[in-house]
Amino acid sequence: MQDINFPLYAMRQYDRLETVRHAGVSYKLIHTFKSTYVLDLLGQEPITYQARRVRLLADNTKPVNLYPLSKRFDNLGQMAVSKERLFIDNEGNIIQWKPEKFYNVICRPVETSWQGRGGMWVSTVKGIPTKFQTRSKPTGYIQFVQFVNRHIFFNFVEEPVKATRIKL
Repeated sequence: MQDINFPLYAMRQYDRLETVRHAGVSYKLIHTFKSTYVLDLLGQEPITYQARRVRLLADNTKPVNLYPLSKRFDNLGQMAVSKERLFIDNEGNIIQWKPEKFYNVICRPVETSWQGRGGMWVSTVKGIPTKFQTRSKPTGYIQFVQFVNRHIFFNFVEEPVKATRIKL
């Protein structure tokens, strides 16, 4: 399973990507079946994709309209139940996601949780050294995916759920 930089945003299929320079700024354009849009702002200091999109919203000199993003995914659980397979991540990388292998999904009670810097919640589970960072406030139980020596947050649930397997 590849490393994923959440949040992800669902994308539609596209024909091609192109880099253009307009009014002294480099843009990444995406050509779809219906139209052409600005997907990203290139050559900026290392900032998140969200911050670059905010700059693009304020940019009145962009050559075409901004690409519309509507579905946001913050964890593996949301991705697993969705039919979406094409995403753009928090760094602006396009990800073609295809579930390939089954992994164990384990459910354990939240041992401790606190709100850290930037509003992120940090939660721990008894018996594993991993600290799970999430955008949503923790509830009673954490579901996580275990493979090799890594534990990746899957979802929060109110009631305990029996261990399952899911294709990711």
